Amino acid sequence: MRYHIPLVWCINGSGKSTIIKLMLGLYEIDSGRILINGYPMSDYDIKDIRKLFSALFQNFVQYPLTLRDNIALSDYSRADKDSEIIEALVQSGLYDDIKPKLKNGLDSYMSRNFDDNGTELSKGQWQKAALSRAYFKNAQIVIFDEPSAALDAEAVDRIFRNFEEISGNKTGIMISHRISAARISNKIIVLDEGKIVESGRHEELVSAGGLYSRIYNLQKEKYTVKEAE
Repeated sequence: MRYHIPLVWCINGSGKSTIIKLMLGLYEIDSGRILINGYPMSDYDIKDIRKLFSALFQNFVQYPLTLRDNIALSDYSRADKDSEIIEALVQSGLYDDIKPKLKNGLDSYMSRNFDDNGTELSKGQWQKAALSRAYFKNAQIVIFDEPSAALDAEAVDRIFRNFEEISGNKTGIMISHRISAARISNKIIVLDEGKIVESGRHEELVSAGGLYSRIYNLQKEKYTVKEAE
């Protein structure tokens, strides 16, 4: 079954990350209900709910552990699956970056805190490691919260292409301000001040002339001016 790839396209401070953390049970709700298959989320074991999700947040963690541990933390029962870990690293684009530096292969430390021969990563490479961790879990619902903040244009393009591919038989949710991310989505949900103000496909929202259309045209004009310069 192919699921939609909704994208929550938001204004800063609109509550996008809060909504995701509510879905994952990281925050308790003050009012209303979150339903899963028609039943309140509180009726389920929170551990079972979290197994459904593979999430990457803006503030990802940089673990001073081995590369294997950094990636397998999302599903440590499969930490011995070298080929699957490498596949996740290839998907994010990190493997080619650091493979020559891995003196102990996947068991190389991603820090010099515990091993003088450890590999120090840049911020962009750490973000790719966090992406690999999300890919490795292979959960039914994939959530990326602004996954491209520290990455160059080529890496961003890879994320969007991979996201579309891995979401083929899953539910994929990407939170982004980038129009390029919005265009690949089956459905776009526009948030403003904690409320859904629009939803639909890219072409529909551009034609509607609402908030999405106004900001899309502003971004389009900005890129056009840069190219002209």
